[in-house]
Amino acid sequence: MAKEEDVNLAMADLLAQVGLTKRRRAERLADMINCSDLSVVGRGLELSYKLDKSMSEQINVGITPDDIRALIASLPIPDTPEVIDITPG
Repeated sequence: MAKEEDVNLAMADLLAQVGLTKRRRAERLADMINCSDLSVVGRGLELSYKLDKSMSEQINVGITPDDIRALIASLPIPDTPEVIDITPG
């Protein structure tokens, strides 16, 4: 829905009405990047990279059941199981 031109125009108008123009948001982002708190700086930089699309997208790598089976098959299996004596005395 956000890709529709009317929705984008309405959102931009609403943001402008409350004083959140692109310029104001860019100024606030600059404040974050110039902050003395490094965690705030990091978040500001991350947002700026997303804004200009210079940050690559995160790639999620999944593990398949075949991967798990191959991992289990590669583990050494002892010839005899370890027996723990739990009798009192």
